[in-house]
Amino acid sequence: MIHLHGVSKTYPPDQTALRGVDLKVNEGEFIFVAGASGAGKSSLLNALIDNEILPTSATDVCTAGIVRLEGSEGTKFTIEVKYLKHSDWESDIESFRRDLQSDTSEDSDDEDAHTLKVLRDVDRARLIAVFGLEEVEKFESSHGTTPLTLPGSLAKRLNEGTEVLEASSANECKSLLEELLTDQNDSEMLGEGVWPLVESVRVKGPFAG
Repeated sequence: MIHLHGVSKTYPPDQTALRGVDLKVNEGEFIFVAGASGAGKSSLLNALIDNEILPTSATDVCTAGIVRLEGSEGTKFTIEVKYLKHSDWESDIESFRRDLQSDTSEDSDDEDAHTLKVLRDVDRARLIAVFGLEEVEKFESSHGTTPLTLPGSLAKRLNEGTEVLEASSANECKSLLEELLTDQNDSEMLGEGVWPLVESVRVKGPFAG
């Protein structure tokens, strides 16, 4: 059984992730943890395993890919990463290309047009993370006719499909997860970020009960 009572978590300087959380999960029960970015999902899971191993939105992380945590014997941590298929990633690019070529006005008050703009902004952020701002701006100015070439290191990950990483400590495991799920070059928008290409992540380790 899992039982949390009055759990709170605040990140400096004053970002509250959890406030007075009560949670009870009986043996055999299965629950989903869902919510918007920054809602406290990773912080809650960290509280459950009694370890600050999962990067949180305080580090500008995209944790949508983390789908499973498993306890294991020993002292090492294993991270199993599954990447998108090439066809799925190409479909994402094609979707953005169609948006660029559409006649929808960004200034329209129409609710559908606003929704499309929000989705386009999300797709644009993912493309910038992978290709860099300069290449994406060229793509936009050409209305999607300029090709986007996936960097070799990222193309290799998609070709292999999966990757298994090992860490000897919780801190090393967290660092590896941050490399996978955060945009390391975000401030300069240089590209070669991995997180948009991650489909799912499974972390095995000696988690506390």
